[in-house]
Amino acid sequence: MPGTGKVAGVILAAGRARRFAGQAKPLLPYGANTILETVTCAASNAGLDPILVVIGHHGDRVKRRLRESGVTTVHNPDFDRGQATSLAVGVQAIARDTAVTAAAILLGDEPGIQSSVIRSVIDSWRASDVAAARAVYKDRPGHPVVLARSLFPALAELEGDEGARSLLRRLEATVLELAIDGHAPIDVDGPAEYRRALDRLARGRSASGDG
Repeated sequence: MPGTGKVAGVILAAGRARRFAGQAKPLLPYGANTILETVTCAASNAGLDPILVVIGHHGDRVKRRLRESGVTTVHNPDFDRGQATSLAVGVQAIARDTAVTAAAILLGDEPGIQSSVIRSVIDSWRASDVAAARAVYKDRPGHPVVLARSLFPALAELEGDEGARSLLRRLEATVLELAIDGHAPIDVDGPAEYRRALDRLARGRSASGDG
């Protein structure tokens, strides 16, 4: 399966984020950047090419913010119908590049994602003969989820808010699960998780002697 083709990054950042009372969650500060920009930087440092961000709620503001970042945005008009619609829109968009052999799916509200983990999952997938691979952290399975081009048509059939998880359940016997020595990035669903993510960032900087 694998080979030398490009692995694209598809970052899902279209949700309404109701718990943030109208704020644009992707644009909340996180260190020197925003939550979403931290994810796009990790994707870029991991060598994903192209990188596409699926936008929806506050889409114009997010697009303006990312204009100079070198990533591409695509709007999902049906973002309120669940994450599966954003996944379908993103995969359909990157499938137009025939050099892309797989997509690494990332969440735009997981700023703790590490480029080294993204690279490790991709490298493991390339060395395998399976259609999908994902990171499995100490506390739970997580992202990235790498999906071969052969799976792109099936993504269009997904429904609701589960995204690729239901597809991976169908493929359980052929999904490569790479054990990651660490905890999964915090999914910033609401203000409490945002505070936890900022606390984890501050602790990490303190431990490394940075600031």
